[in-house]
Amino acid sequence: MLRRNKIPKHKKEKQPSPTQAMTNQSRNQKRRNSTKECRPVSTKKKRLILHIGTEKTGSTSIQEFLKTNRKQLRKDGYIVPTTLGKDIHFKLQLMANSEHFVDSFWRNLGLSKNTKLRRKTIKQWRKEFEKEVKGSKGKNWIISCETLHSRLTTKEDIKRLRRILEPLFAKIDIIVYLRDPLDLVVSRLNENVKSALPIEIPLTSHKGFDICNHAETVKNWDGKLGPGELIPRLFTTDSVLNGNVVNDFCIVCNINRSTMQLPTKKNKSMPEYCLRIINEINRYVPRRWINGTIIKSRWELIILIEKTLKTGEKIQANRKQIDHYKSYYEESNEWVRKKYFPQRKELFDCKQISQKSNAQVISQDQIEEIGRLIAMIWMRKNARINQLEAKTSAYKQIIKKNLRGKDKFETPRYHNKIENFFDC
Repeated sequence: MLRRNKIPKHKKEKQPSPTQAMTNQSRNQKRRNSTKECRPVSTKKKRLILHIGTEKTGSTSIQEFLKTNRKQLRKDGYIVPTTLGKDIHFKLQLMANSEHFVDSFWRNLGLSKNTKLRRKTIKQWRKEFEKEVKGSKGKNWIISCETLHSRLTTKEDIKRLRRILEPLFAKIDIIVYLRDPLDLVVSRLNENVKSALPIEIPLTSHKGFDICNHAETVKNWDGKLGPGELIPRLFTTDSVLNGNVVNDFCIVCNINRSTMQLPTKKNKSMPEYCLRIINEINRYVPRRWINGTIIKSRWELIILIEKTLKTGEKIQANRKQIDHYKSYYEESNEWVRKKYFPQRKELFDCKQISQKSNAQVISQDQIEEIGRLIAMIWMRKNARINQLEAKTSAYKQIIKKNLRGKDKFETPRYHNKIENFFDC
């Protein structure tokens, strides 16, 4: 006899008591409030402080300050993005460049020629940056990249930058530091020598240094990124707070410096004879290998020379050079002075010729000999290193080949031990 399966009766849902109902209601309210607190601030309320340079005006020190104090700045209400670069926010400049523009950043990334991969990379960068801004509660943002000024030089470049930033920020304030053209050229000369770029010592012309045209810079950027203010500052001893650009930057941004760690001075100028020696080395030791990769050992050599040869007269301009630069940029400087610094008699103080002797510590022949000697030592040392690396690589392959099929030795873990042994 078949038994019929009894269908169980549905249990009646218990109605919560009035006390439980009130508890659940308050719990749900708390949940809603907490969700509301975690909700990111609308981009319509966010403000951006955009530091665009100019080059050689303490930008490295500002970026070091922002990097070191990133956590404390966040506590004080200032967000320094991480998706645009660890130190300098160079990705923002690259996103705004034209497809055909190539500079050291693109070369170092290996994306100077591959247009398709370049577009894909830019798209990914922009996506990450937008996610970081939109997903944050921070209202005040700080971005620092001095190459925005020197490598976004056309109206189209700045329009592309605007299309990136305008949807994310309601207000964009631009900070730009302006330096005496002659001082800027001398400072940039130091970097060009270290980077193995062709230069002339002593200074003979203004060619290649149109970034010193401050009137053009101001006109290019003023009001071009939508609502916000252009804040030009003079990079002079009497203008920046206590002669320190980081202190001055904090005052402009209304940042409380008392809780922050201030960086040491970066990129100090080298003595003239040191510049001449490195310039001579550049004749023999290139900046990059044939495949385009940077020669790291060359940079180590330059850093060693820079640290060792610290004393001596810095490169100086003579009266003829001073008058040349002053007259060439006079109209530009005067325009900036009238518009932004009318209280000053001159935009930049008159240059004084140093009373110290400009006689070379080392003759040119001696400099050539020293430069050639250092270059020969480097080349021999580098050739020996390459030989040892080739031998090491060959020994690795032999050992791995002989260990195949040897029970426990045929493991990735053991092969990693071999790699670590040779890398020591």
